[in-house]
Amino acid sequence: MANRRMCAALLQLCGIIILYAAAVFAAEREQRTSEPQQGLVRDVSLNELGISEVVVFDVPRNMRSLTVTVVGDPERVYALASLRTADGVEHVGWDEKQSPGPTLNKFYREEHLCHFPGTLRQCPRLGTFTLVYPNKPGQKLPAGPTSLKISSEKAGSARVHVLLSAPNKTNVLHLNFFTVSHRTPQFDTKLLARKIQDIFDQAEIQIVIDNEVALNDTPFGDLTNLAAPKQRPSGAPTDPEEAPDSAPAKLAFLGHQRLPSSNALNVFLVDSFGGRGIKALSLGTPGPPLPSSYYFGVFVERSSNYEVMARLAAHEVAHFLGLDHPTRWSASDAVYRDGLVSGAEGVTNLMSSGTELNPAQIYVITRSPLLRAK
Repeated sequence: MANRRMCAALLQLCGIIILYAAAVFAAEREQRTSEPQQGLVRDVSLNELGISEVVVFDVPRNMRSLTVTVVGDPERVYALASLRTADGVEHVGWDEKQSPGPTLNKFYREEHLCHFPGTLRQCPRLGTFTLVYPNKPGQKLPAGPTSLKISSEKAGSARVHVLLSAPNKTNVLHLNFFTVSHRTPQFDTKLLARKIQDIFDQAEIQIVIDNEVALNDTPFGDLTNLAAPKQRPSGAPTDPEEAPDSAPAKLAFLGHQRLPSSNALNVFLVDSFGGRGIKALSLGTPGPPLPSSYYFGVFVERSSNYEVMARLAAHEVAHFLGLDHPTRWSASDAVYRDGLVSGAEGVTNLMSSGTELNPAQIYVITRSPLLRAK
């Protein structure tokens, strides 16, 4: 009788253990599929034309997005020469018998333009390049073998990071606030966060502030050493991208050093931009999802007007998540449009001078690997 009771108790205990193990496995599986997954990191060589060997990887079913980050020589410009999805569609179509160097140099250095030829919208960058795909509605990311090639100005090497974002509900954006000042300003970061949240409510993105850090011992309260714009024929200056050795990039790297274990996007609230007329900037369109990168951050000039600061911060965060301005003008006054915003809605749009986002823009920013499930 006692043996039967002991056996029954053991069976019951085994059942509990099995149920617990199943629950733990389910939780771990949910965690694995609810966060961005790193597909691969690969070092590649670029030939004498500046085009890399092919990188092939497998895309699982129902992925939300593919993010490619290329880290290379900080003095060279990078973009994609090819992206071929599993359905056989080539999304860039660069002629690989031609060097992309002159074209990269033209758009990045001469025209100060976030553009590269082809049907895929790209923003070439110096040193570190990032692309999130899809980056407009209607683009598909089918399951199966997918390939890409890197383009640059000359032969060399680079490291390719591929992230595949899972399809689960991911709508939480984690931020770190850095107050960068030579003084000790009285500033309500919680009020600023609430007003940023008001703007992102339309995209159903939840803003979570992970850390608040005061940086009073740095030379970066007033951000100078910024990329120099060119004067366009029409009179307005260009909008160049910041370089790896710029003051914002150095401050971004310092932010990572202060919070080395955080993967929340760093928002730096600075005293000024050195009287250049700039009130805010982002280090990427989109930015790299690599917290250790010198391009990991957005910057906003502090003021007493929290409504204005929140709009500026939301605008720059949206850049980092993948949105461009509806219209850009090159140094030669050529006009380039992002294809997401119509002229009628431009004035009220967040990426112009308003606070609104349209469905196409919401689709783009919700592809970002920076969005988490919780």
